[in-house]
Amino acid sequence: MAFEGKVQLSQMEVVDCIVEGSVRQMGRNFVYQEPPRMARLTQFECASMGGTFKIYDPTAPDAVMEQWLPFAERGDADAQHRLGLLYEGAMGAEPDYEKAAYWYSQAAAQGHRESLYSMSVFFEKGLGVQKDLLEAISWYRKASGLENDNLMWSSQAYKEIDEMRATLQGELAAVEIQRDVLWQQVEDLKAAQSEQGSDARVKALESLIEDLSASLEEKEASLAKLPAVQVLPSTEKVAESAEPTTPTADPPPPQFKFQELPGKLMRQKQIGRFYAVVIGNTDYRWLPFLETPRNDAATIAELLEKNYGFSTQLLLDADEEEIKRAIYTVETTARDSDNILIYFAGHGRMSEADRARMKGYWMPTNADPAQDANWVDNWWITDHLDASAARRALVIADSCYGGVFSTDLPIGPVLQMPEFTDKEMRAKLERRSRFVLSSGDLQPFVVVDESADAETSHSVFAAAFIDVLEENTGSLSVVELYGRVFDRMDRLLRGLGPMPEPELRVIRAAGHESEGDYFFVKN
Repeated sequence: MAFEGKVQLSQMEVVDCIVEGSVRQMGRNFVYQEPPRMARLTQFECASMGGTFKIYDPTAPDAVMEQWLPFAERGDADAQHRLGLLYEGAMGAEPDYEKAAYWYSQAAAQGHRESLYSMSVFFEKGLGVQKDLLEAISWYRKASGLENDNLMWSSQAYKEIDEMRATLQGELAAVEIQRDVLWQQVEDLKAAQSEQGSDARVKALESLIEDLSASLEEKEASLAKLPAVQVLPSTEKVAESAEPTTPTADPPPPQFKFQELPGKLMRQKQIGRFYAVVIGNTDYRWLPFLETPRNDAATIAELLEKNYGFSTQLLLDADEEEIKRAIYTVETTARDSDNILIYFAGHGRMSEADRARMKGYWMPTNADPAQDANWVDNWWITDHLDASAARRALVIADSCYGGVFSTDLPIGPVLQMPEFTDKEMRAKLERRSRFVLSSGDLQPFVVVDESADAETSHSVFAAAFIDVLEENTGSLSVVELYGRVFDRMDRLLRGLGPMPEPELRVIRAAGHESEGDYFFVKN
């Protein structure tokens, strides 16, 4: 923040910087220099530290990997993790998941939290390794440091865990029946056989029983490894009719219980300061006018500042430089244990070429629809979240293609978070978190709440988000907030045909660690 007046827009780009090692003196006469290291810094910071960097060439993404390779081979866990991200396709290179898994595993062996989490994702999705949900669960627990079941799971994982549990329970019952039948046969044979010699059939059956008992123990152990999970009831969609219908009456909203986090950790100021950049773009130069973003942004900025203690910067009808400078300023201002929130409402874009690379754009008011020179791409934002010292960061995107910040599976919506002990909560507060909460995944439209008048209208997503924050009376996890926003939007839009669903994903490329969370704390 101190350099805001000196830093040019181009100098805000995050680069792979080679920083020369410190010069140290040992004793009276022995002076030596430490080896150089790689770091993710802005161009301005890299140059200020006397570092060197190569400006990224999109036609040669492998050049970035070559820079990190010597440091990774030397055993630098951060460099190994960075190579994992690059081979996963974080910079647009063709993914090589086997190499990504290798480098993640090398960093994970050194206890690198982000790589431990990446390995769990790879086993869950079957990227570069054989898909294995039980192995994924084991890696999730290693990454989180939690041995209980209070873990964040994707909607798909909820389904697969339930299916695996049902399968194992069925197999257990079948094996138990087989074993009981064999035991009865053994008893009958023993009763009928003469006292002279042993019956070979008895030995064979007893051997089978031993095998079945070992199989039972293995299946019981697998069943015990599965976490108890709870999924939001409203995620099970009712069948849509061919003709959209409007419900005759809205179902009663769920009754929520808001709880203070254990040990009053928030009041002990262990959660740091809160900073927000809230952007609402309505009046574009060359793109269609949007009805709600200004109202959405103004209301949310005021709510965050008055009710949640955020230091908020509100940008209405912002161009590229205003957006990037605001994000850069908050990124460099936040310190360890602090919290960043970036809210964007406006036009979003994504080309077919960008879809495979999961690269999308926020459109500033000066965006030229014919070329992307001044569009704000999600990789730029991801890089700055990764470079920031802030412990927790949340991006909220109410725009077309808002969910393209992450290729990870969406987290399953939860209405009520489980109870956490003081120890568990302290562990969560220690971990870095990077989330994106979007009004939809890759769908190119935003729904407006037409029940409000024009001057106070909001998008359905913004209206749900505002309602949940206004209802909250204590501390609210982003996972729980997402579940409640999901539930409200589902009830509002049910019966209106296919509509976008909000999604919550982690942004691993920005430095998310397993079981990191983001909290809204009411004043």
